[in-house]
Amino acid sequence: MTSTRGRLVFLAPTDIGVLVFDTLAQAPVTSRLNGGSSNDYTVSGTQDPNTGEYLSGATVAFNTASLATWTVTLWRNEPLTQNVNFAPNGPLSAPILDTALDKTCMIDQYLNDLCGRSARPGVIRRRPATRA
Repeated sequence: MTSTRGRLVFLAPTDIGVLVFDTLAQAPVTSRLNGGSSNDYTVSGTQDPNTGEYLSGATVAFNTASLATWTVTLWRNEPLTQNVNFAPNGPLSAPILDTALDKTCMIDQYLNDLCGRSARPGVIRRRPATRA
């Protein structure tokens, strides 16, 4: 496999995280965005001219074909930043507002994914006291 596609809307290629894991060696494979080694990759997509978003999703292309024992996982790696500043009593552009709201949803999905992968203690539910 030299490329894989993910249906993640993103704002910049750095917003897509890529983990390559060698199931035979049971170890992660070192890979970098826009690197020059054989395990490195690029992220591409079609950018919307109105919003700046890559609405069609991401294509991750590796410099050389990955091995059959490799598992590639894509995830949202959205920076926790605010990219828009609205001026008081200034114009409110619908595409800019839409992109800002989309970014908020992307951050929510990123944090939800992090919480889902984290260790957390079990919830103890106590039974209500019964009366004799």
